[in-house]
Amino acid sequence: MKKIFTLLVLFLIIINSTNAQWVQQNSITSNTLYSVKFTSANAGCAVGYTGTIVKTTNGGSNWAIQSSGTTNVLYSIYFADANNAFAVGASGKILKTTNAGSNWTAQTTGVPQDLYSVFCINANTAYTVGFNGIILKTTNGGTNWTTIVAALNTSLFSIYFTDANTAYTVGNSGTIKKTTNAGNTWSLQTTGNTLYSVCFTDANTGYSVGSSGTILKTTDAGTNWVGLISGTSNILTSIYFTDLNNGYTVGNSGIILKTTNAGTSWFSQYSGISTNLKSVYFTDLNTGYAVGEVGEILKTLNGGVGIIDDNKNPENNQLIVYPDPAQNKITIKIDQVDFVNMTDLKMLIYNIQGQLISMQSIKKPITDIDITPLSQGVYFVRLILNNGNIIQKKFVVIK
Repeated sequence: MKKIFTLLVLFLIIINSTNAQWVQQNSITSNTLYSVKFTSANAGCAVGYTGTIVKTTNGGSNWAIQSSGTTNVLYSIYFADANNAFAVGASGKILKTTNAGSNWTAQTTGVPQDLYSVFCINANTAYTVGFNGIILKTTNGGTNWTTIVAALNTSLFSIYFTDANTAYTVGNSGTIKKTTNAGNTWSLQTTGNTLYSVCFTDANTGYSVGSSGTILKTTDAGTNWVGLISGTSNILTSIYFTDLNNGYTVGNSGIILKTTNAGTSWFSQYSGISTNLKSVYFTDLNTGYAVGEVGEILKTLNGGVGIIDDNKNPENNQLIVYPDPAQNKITIKIDQVDFVNMTDLKMLIYNIQGQLISMQSIKKPITDIDITPLSQGVYFVRLILNNGNIIQKKFVVIK
């Protein structure tokens, strides 16, 4: 009983310090958004299908559509500073802003290939990569773009610089290219599955994600890449680290994964959507955004780890979990829910760290759940209703 009491005390400390995980924002477009970047806690832009550019100046509470002057798909955006940014897209389209995304002007590239990713070293120097391995560079703020790699026979989807000279770009068939001389020459590796995003946390440590749930990590500046266990087979499209240990990756079917130990383990976070996510970006350790299909914009204020206080939930009598504490199984009883018209009632079990342990659909008001795989500790049963309401109860597992 002393151990249980200690766990309950810990539960009370954590339960009162957390909020919701990822919350849908009021997007003003139904077009797919492929890339999102912020320059401060409040100011950010996202770009997407048919030249869509949306901008916020209040941390995502409101978004305004900006005139892009193009109907080309825009796949990537990157800010060199608070005012200067490039957006790149289909058929060699490159746009530039010098006033934080309020106005955009087209750049001249002279190439027909789709451009999938852009990275700025500063307001003058930037690189973009795309279809068939093309790599372009500007050193005069976009006035001129030079083709430094014309063809590779494989598309490149992401580029990332760790300093002014050292960069990595990834793409089809597990392609990873590296330069140490500002793009003049590139070495080539092939790792297997298609890679869609790459980022680094320091000069030596980097990550890349892609098809079939692929997550790769290097600790020797790209000489070797090791596969990490993601726990999913979904396509992962974007990866972002807030510091050396905390990172996020998003992908198809609304999947969001988080690591708190530099990629050693990843756990799923509940996004609340089933559409594909294309990009993730954080403004600090806790505040992040994810964008995707049909104009989806998600935001978290607490690193995506959320526990809701069931004692403050006015619907908490709808859910009963017993016995508590439990050893081998729990029974959940749900009242006041129309199971005839309930199309998708999901039951999720989280541990006390906010990690998603399991998820399943519930089809009847009383359901037995096997908990023998769970170790001793405090857990939470959470129900996500069709109307977006969340009902949650805690239970304690003893061994």
